[in-house]
Amino acid sequence: MRLEFLNTGFNSAAYNMALDDVLIKRVAATKTPILRFYGFKPTACTIGYFQSLRDEINLQKAAEMQIDCVRRHTGGGAVMHDQNQFTYSLIVPEEMVSKNILESYQQLAQGLIDGCQALGLNVEFAPLNDIVLDARKISGNAQTRRQNVVLQHGTLLLDVDVDTMFMLLKVPDEKMKDKLIKSVKKRVIGINSELESPMNFDSAAEHFLEFFAQAFSIADISDLNLNAALNTQIQECMQSKYADDAWNLKH
Repeated sequence: MRLEFLNTGFNSAAYNMALDDVLIKRVAATKTPILRFYGFKPTACTIGYFQSLRDEINLQKAAEMQIDCVRRHTGGGAVMHDQNQFTYSLIVPEEMVSKNILESYQQLAQGLIDGCQALGLNVEFAPLNDIVLDARKISGNAQTRRQNVVLQHGTLLLDVDVDTMFMLLKVPDEKMKDKLIKSVKKRVIGINSELESPMNFDSAAEHFLEFFAQAFSIADISDLNLNAALNTQIQECMQSKYADDAWNLKH
């Protein structure tokens, strides 16, 4: 089996979501799995497909801070993405993974788990879709299934800025905000706090590639280059969907 790989570095949230859509179509056509590593710049907030930006994000504060706000094509909750995170998308033909949603989450995140364990970190999968380090969350993952393809993307926290997160994400009761911040700081951690040699995006990308391939026993990895046709599709998807309020504010 062959794996197509691309590291697209840091891009806007709208670009990242549009590229995922384009890659789903490619896998549907070629039946070849694709692994992508990427990051978000500028800092962004994304929400799950079924959520409302108005309910989940402080849009006034986001505008003041020039934070991108985008609805994902996957489920799950609201997430802040900054430059202290490493993100992957793994897009595979549906027959490559279990039909059981819980099992498939772990299958597709296994490369991240194995890569963390190789760093000496005591990590494990925490259903439904988290990875934890000594019971503290270091990664959340989300999925979508369409066109007989499964896409799973997830973020690995290298470092965590909980205070900025709570400036942007709404909480049910403002009176409880300080307690919530303290609670999250106890329950969420970046892996760099546990590593002797801290990682950045580039070193994480170099480290984790082999573990994602090994998780599916893939030895043949080829670089996927975004040609003019793919770039045109990405730009069209951005403008018609992820950079459009009709999509982002639909709920």
